[in-house]
Amino acid sequence: MYFPDSNPILKGLNTYYIKTDKLIEHFQGEIGNGVIYFKGSISEGAVFFESDHYLKSFFKKKDELIFDNEALSLIMKNCEKNNYEIYIYYLKPDEVYLWSEITMSFPVSLNVEFNSKTFNKKLQEFINLQGTGYFITKSEKNIYGVFFAYGKIAGYLVNGEIFVKDLKENKRFIKDISKIIDKNQAKTDIYIKNSGFSKNSKLNPRLPSKQTIETMGEFIFIFDNFISNNKKIKSEFLPMLKKKFIEYVDEYDFLDPFAAEFLYSDGKIQFTGIADETKFVEGIFKCIIEIALETEHLNKMEDLYTNWSKKNQKFIKKYKLSFN
Repeated sequence: MYFPDSNPILKGLNTYYIKTDKLIEHFQGEIGNGVIYFKGSISEGAVFFESDHYLKSFFKKKDELIFDNEALSLIMKNCEKNNYEIYIYYLKPDEVYLWSEITMSFPVSLNVEFNSKTFNKKLQEFINLQGTGYFITKSEKNIYGVFFAYGKIAGYLVNGEIFVKDLKENKRFIKDISKIIDKNQAKTDIYIKNSGFSKNSKLNPRLPSKQTIETMGEFIFIFDNFISNNKKIKSEFLPMLKKKFIEYVDEYDFLDPFAAEFLYSDGKIQFTGIADETKFVEGIFKCIIEIALETEHLNKMEDLYTNWSKKNQKFIKKYKLSFN
């Protein structure tokens, strides 16, 4: 979890001997604006506050992330039963809103291999769309990050320390990260707050989750494997898939193979674009079904996907997928 000041004003406390609600009340009066971070062995949470009220809260356990009132309630309950390390950070009045939004971002793409050109293009794309989130770039020796919100860069991460820099320094810092990417084969993780897009954006803010991307990667792989092992089909699967993506690029622009936002290989999808989750599933499913139809194997789809369908019954029902 990242906060704009890497050095808490207080740490070393433990919920074992502290009443959480009284702790928050005390620091509301003591520092006015800030965040209290609760770090546990299997869960974590944070409460952002101003002097007279709570702003936002989150509670994370494994892959489940809960926000606001429900999160605050879970933090209070869990602190009564379990031990959490406590870190308290002061935030300036103009920072507390911004960082309460940024820290509630979801991972949408992990370990993406950019070059300097594609990194800059993708970062600018999210910024231009009034997105809120951050890019974390990791090499063997260094970790760098760029935080952004509502169309502006909010700060930078340099090996564990976060700086809120003057806008004049943006180009220089981005250039430094770009050099690291090109020289060190660094990989980038992208986190986006789903509700962080402006109301004027044409995008539905519900981005594909990591689980959805993995599920559809498995879906493609089953047919990929079937085509590759079928000697009667002379065409290779990937060229067929690329051709089908091009046919549907007007309806599902994230499939554009020339934009290189959607990459598939050996059952795994690497996605660095922006797409509504329902459209994401719908577009991929439609392309595979049409390839099955064109290769005269549509009647085999239900048998081919028996195990996948059993494993993903809720997923199929949610997105109304049918092989008929």
